[in-house]
This record gives sequence, C-alpha cells and structure tokens, in this order.
Amino acid sequence: HFGIDVAGHFNVKGASAFSWDIYDNVFQWAANRNYLSVGDFGSITIEGATAYLYIHNNHFKNVPVAINSSMMQTDLIQEYIYVYYNIFDNIGFASSGYQYMMRINQGHATAVTRYVYIYNHVMYGTTYQRAVLVMESTGAMSYVEIRNNIILNTTGNGGTTYGAITYWDDAGTIDQITITNNDLYNNTNTRYYRSDKVVTNETYSDNITTDPTFVGATDFHLQA
Repeated sequence: HFGIDVAGHFNVKGASAFSWDIYDNVFQWAANRNYLSVGDFGSITIEGATAYLYIHNNHFKNVPVAINSSMMQTDLIQEYIYVYYNIFDNIGFASSGYQYMMRINQGHATAVTRYVYIYNHVMYGTTYQRAVLVMESTGAMSYVEIRNNIILNTTGNGGTTYGAITYWDDAGTIDQITITNNDLYNNTNTRYYRSDKVVTNETYSDNITTDPTFVGATDFHLQA
C-alpha cells in the first residue's frame, strides 16, 4: 500500500545533511477510488526512528493518503521532519472513508515525535476527506509548526465533525503546537479536538478562512 516507505529501525543522517530527501515526485492515481477498509495507502510512509527527513516539491493527486507516520516498536523517536512546498490535490476516497492528507501518528506508548515543520502547501480535499492534518499521540508529541498553508474543501467524511487540523484522542500528550498564517477555507471545522483531546501550549494566530481565489480548479496559482 506504500509508494515510498521510509523504513528500517534507524533513519539517521550521520555526517550527511539529511537521512532522506524526497522531492520532485508525482504520486497519482488515475482517479479517486471508492473506500477500501484495509490499509492506509500512504504515498509516503515514515516508519522507525527517523531524523532530518525532508519531503518537498511533490505533487500528490487522487490518492487516499499522502503522508503517514507510524512507530509500532518501543523507544523510537521521529524528529526534525521538514515538509514543505507540496501540492495535495483532491486527496481522499471517492466514497465515505477514513483518510487524511498527512497523519502524524505514533502507535506506541514510548514513542516520541518532535520538531515537525509543515510549511507552504496547497491542501485540497474531497467531500469524504476525514481530515487534512491529524496529530495522533500515544506517547509524547511536541513542537509541531503548521505555517503558511492553504487548506480547503474538506467537509469531513461526508459531513461529520472532523476538522482541517484534528487532534486525535489517543492517550499520549501533545504540547507546543503552533498554527499560524494559514488560510483554512471551506472546511467543516478549522480545528477539531476528538473527545475533547487536551493540547498543551497551542498557539493559534493570524489564520484566515477566505477563498484563496485560485486561477482554476486544477491550477493552484493565485489570481492577481
């Protein structure tokens, strides 16, 4: 179900500038498919301990999931994850389903996720998009920055109450989250705290909900 699997127990950079640098790719299905109950279908899946991963200048189109992270073993850390200048185009299933554009997930009580930077994207959903950005902590998650993105047209799994930015209600902690200078247009909710998930030290500022006025339905340049 994966396009690129950032796998292996340790993905560290050593003396290099990065461990992985994923860029200038097109991850595309011919059209959105109907909901499939098995698998996450991630175009990029991040597994294991990972540091200094760069994902940028890619185009994701018609796929159920663009980027998914997971740590199912003990004492793993994912940190310094830089995701920027990507286009998420018509992401989701064509029928009711539970998918998302980017999910920061853990899966183990000892997992640590920190220093994740999500900047400068266009994120365009389908009617049945579950959520755009999901933070799901079973261990400890901190220092996530979401800045300068255009996130739009996510009605939330056929009309339920998930949001463009969703905090999932697993047992772990979420701390030091910054959401600023984003345009969150035509979403069921801009933020959603499932089961009143508690987020410590969240900064939410200078975001708008204005139509970004793209040139066209498939041309994401902004009109003058």
